Amino acid sequence: MISEIGWRLIDALIPNSCLHCEERASRSHLPLCRPCQELLDLLDPTMRCRLCFQLNVAASGLCLACLNLHPPFAGVAAALSYEGPARALLRAFKYNKFVPLAKGLSAFMVAQFARLHWPYPDLVVPVPQSRLKRVIRGFNQSELLARHLALSLSVPHSRILKRRSKGPAQMGLDREERRNLPPGSFALKWRRQVEGATLLLIDDAATTGTTLLRAAEALQEGHPMAIYALTLCRTERVN
Repeated sequence: MISEIGWRLIDALIPNSCLHCEERASRSHLPLCRPCQELLDLLDPTMRCRLCFQLNVAASGLCLACLNLHPPFAGVAAALSYEGPARALLRAFKYNKFVPLAKGLSAFMVAQFARLHWPYPDLVVPVPQSRLKRVIRGFNQSELLARHLALSLSVPHSRILKRRSKGPAQMGLDREERRNLPPGSFALKWRRQVEGATLLLIDDAATTGTTLLRAAEALQEGHPMAIYALTLCRTERVN
């Protein structure tokens, strides 16, 4: 349940209107009208590649693009498609600073995790922000999602990664520019927590998957047993 202070904040900023269609919203854990809430369907993991979570999966459980690749993940998934009400919620949470949405949004990730049949992680790891972005925004949305998810799973979470990249923010870049996030953009701060552990890497959204890849490469330096990655939303690839 969102605290009364959180509800007052939401009511003051978005008074009883749906974030997506702007019709009158019901007073629930998410500021959406009932028809828009019903559009928030979890993505079906059985129809998607287990290493990139794109559609067009082959009999092997991998898409054609991943058949010849060897990514550092044991599995990658997302809860929702970045469109419609899900897009409206994530943008309100991330850019309009509706922090009370974090708990409700993380519930979709918990529900998706339960359907994936992945092993329980030893540690939940959020993708870090640059120091400048954290100062400007005031919070790391991926860290808030990771914190609530870890609490629901009764496992620890830790900020064991730091961001090195001084390049442009991913928001506003096209798909090709997003792929150019260079190796070494993240660094592992503490190896002891990672060695031999099953890790669950958390981010708010995935477009090309490059940010998750670079973060996982940094985690690999600590020799974990396995790395899984879960995001709230993903942008569907347009071929």
